[in-house]
Amino acid sequence: MKFSNLLSVGLLLTLNVHPTSAADWFGLLSAKELLGVCTNRHDKWSDGYCAGYIMGIDNNVRGRPTSADYCPYKVPKGVQPQQLVDSVVKYLVEHPNEVSNNSATMAVTFALVVLYPCR
Repeated sequence: MKFSNLLSVGLLLTLNVHPTSAADWFGLLSAKELLGVCTNRHDKWSDGYCAGYIMGIDNNVRGRPTSADYCPYKVPKGVQPQQLVDSVVKYLVEHPNEVSNNSATMAVTFALVVLYPCR
């Protein structure tokens, strides 16, 4: 793992140790709130909100111009948007510690880094 990638993951982890959640601190959507919407999808609004939030973070991270050696994560070709959303939701359900004190943005980004590492 390159130093810049390691630094990115380290930064994500340091935000998890603050006693006040990042979501509360900055007034952001919490990971718990997002997970609540994503796991209780009963209508098209909930489905769209969940998918739109996760895909928006993915598009934001992957759409930024970066140096050639920087790679936060790499989604393999052929992974469909709904597969990506489902894998992130599954990861967050199975790793409640990533949800407890993080903003939704941090939790989703961390899940993507873990699920789709650069190779």
